[in-house]
Amino acid sequence: MEYTISRHSTYCHTVDRYINYEISTYVSRGNIEFSATCTGIDDTCVACPILTYNEKYPPLSENRLPVR
Repeated sequence: MEYTISRHSTYCHTVDRYINYEISTYVSRGNIEFSATCTGIDDTCVACPILTYNEKYPPLSENRLPVR
């Protein structure tokens, strides 16, 4: 696996509209990296699990999940 992408469209109650979100998985320097993006980002999205995950585990951060 070098790179996979998953795209979804779903209703978001936080922004009260349909949004698209995308989850990417890829291998970088022998580590599995994840990223997630969302088209519904707004001021009220601060507690969104996707944004919270991206802040906790940014690409190539030292705080990333271990690869097993």
